[in-house]
Amino acid sequence: MRSKAGPKAQWGDTEHLLAIIGDRLEAANYLFATANAGKGKKPNKPEPLPRPGDKPRDTSKRSQLTSREVARRLVDMQRKGVTSGRS
Repeated sequence: MRSKAGPKAQWGDTEHLLAIIGDRLEAANYLFATANAGKGKKPNKPEPLPRPGDKPRDTSKRSQLTSREVARRLVDMQRKGVTSGRS
């Protein structure tokens, strides 16, 4: 069976569903960050998680935030009073 399905057979249904959930979570975080970003501070759109059989993506053009930059942005958002909408 694996020879017919090729590289995509490396993952089962569970792995594919987890990747979809991860992609949706990244999209939700992107929308939240975009809605709460200041003028001219638009975050990069998230790339979907790589699946078996996908061609490698060129990520050299994307700027990756360090964990320190992410923490700094979260603290700035907290100081500005940006909330998650939960009560």
